[in-house]
Amino acid sequence: MIKKIPTFKIEGQGSLQMRDKDIANVDKFSCKFHGDFNLEKHPVSFQEAIEVYQSLPKLLGTNGENAVPQKVWLLPLKSLDSAAAQLVRQISERLIRDAQNVLEDLSELQRRCNDVEKCKTTQQFPQINKKVKAFKEQVSQYKLEFQKIMARKLPLIRGGRCSR
Repeated sequence: MIKKIPTFKIEGQGSLQMRDKDIANVDKFSCKFHGDFNLEKHPVSFQEAIEVYQSLPKLLGTNGENAVPQKVWLLPLKSLDSAAAQLVRQISERLIRDAQNVLEDLSELQRRCNDVEKCKTTQQFPQINKKVKAFKEQVSQYKLEFQKIMARKLPLIRGGRCSR
């Protein structure tokens, strides 16, 4: 299915020419947006991602007035902070990647909760809204606790006083 996506023709309203089988497959997709634009609503479905994709040129402005050139300098970590370079060398990439994935997933959950809170259906049913807010609070608490544990454990791992 992924190989077919680049061949889809996006028409004026963001509709796609897909067969029923393809529609059933894309309904199972989960989408994330990573970019420099402040979107009103983050896409979570394939259809929403297509709509965001189509709106990207409009976000730049008619004459590109919202476009900002970016400069990037790539430096070895040791030239910025020798302790940071040492930290990265001593902690496995897998551990760093796993911790980063957990934090990204928790942030994504928070974004989804924000989107659900703004949903018309959620606003019409106070019981659902209350449960979404409670879940969002639990996610925030868990994320904070995870960050505290990582802040406490990473120096211990680096110093060899704690197993990974």
